[in-house]
Amino acid sequence: MKSLFSFLLVILISFSAFAQRMLIVDNNDNAPTGSLYFTNLEQAILSVEAGDVILLVPSNSGYEWPVNSVVWDKENYSIVGVGLNTDLDNVPLRGRSIITNEVIIGFDQIPSNVTFDGIVFQGGFTFLNAHNITIKNSEINRELRFSYNRGGGALHGPTTNVIFRNNIMLLTSGLDIEGTVNALVYENNVIFTGADFCDISFATLNHNLIFSTPSSGEITGIENQFNNNIIANYQATSGLTRSVFSYNLYETTLGQNDGSSGEANIITSIDLTTLFDDSRITIGSWNREWNLTSNNSDIIGRAKDGTNIGPTGGNIPFKKIAFSLPVITDLIAPTTFKLGTNPEITVKAKGN
Repeated sequence: MKSLFSFLLVILISFSAFAQRMLIVDNNDNAPTGSLYFTNLEQAILSVEAGDVILLVPSNSGYEWPVNSVVWDKENYSIVGVGLNTDLDNVPLRGRSIITNEVIIGFDQIPSNVTFDGIVFQGGFTFLNAHNITIKNSEINRELRFSYNRGGGALHGPTTNVIFRNNIMLLTSGLDIEGTVNALVYENNVIFTGADFCDISFATLNHNLIFSTPSSGEITGIENQFNNNIIANYQATSGLTRSVFSYNLYETTLGQNDGSSGEANIITSIDLTTLFDDSRITIGSWNREWNLTSNNSDIIGRAKDGTNIGPTGGNIPFKKIAFSLPVITDLIAPTTFKLGTNPEITVKAKGN
């Protein structure tokens, strides 16, 4: 209970200045109850008002994204979790804020202004149609799909103005765009695909590490801007057309054609173990424990903005702990005190 109180206390301090209300989703045993407490996401999302923040309390079982399409169309709210803090294993608060199934945004309407911060998406993420969506400090697994032809019907869309920032994206089934998308932004992410990175179009990619398994790796798309990225083990046999490449590090197999242009790119064979301070780093897998600190400033330290090429550069560098709310591990207070006095309370915390 102390761990739960600590988590909610820190969230309250962090977000109370910005949120109209805070709704708490908690399916743990002996979870608190009240008008703003819920045991599942569907109840919470159906109750949101503009500006609300939904707090997803870490749980051993995780939470399911609702199949109710009314939920998919809700807008103007945020879902916040504990994030990717891998240093939480030895404190009372255990687990992560996990959504176990596929997350779907948009259906009959075009929802806008939805933010996901510090969530682990185990079942992938699908945008049927959406506008002004931000996913940050999170982990996206399986697949990322845009305007997907769900159920064999007409394509949904368009999807516009989506920002991915400071995420780990383990796209074992790749990325798929089937409809109209525009103004997608990928900044300071680690993007690992187990399949092709298909149809990445009308996007801006800044300071990412993008790499695939040795057996895969075709990347395709049109009218993209690639700036200050590390792109390893990809080929572009069917083309990245009408795209601009500036200050990237990539291999000769990543072709540019049909109206593409660029400047100051470093085109060479890439061995990730020579770029970062961790000999465990390989192209064919990903481990969140890896240290992505640069150890080769001659190559990485050539970004256009004067920082590093790849996720450790730019204004908001990717960190091993991508999102870490301070977690209070101990609250020490006297058991008795006199009225009119100020009792001494000691707080011990771990995190950013």
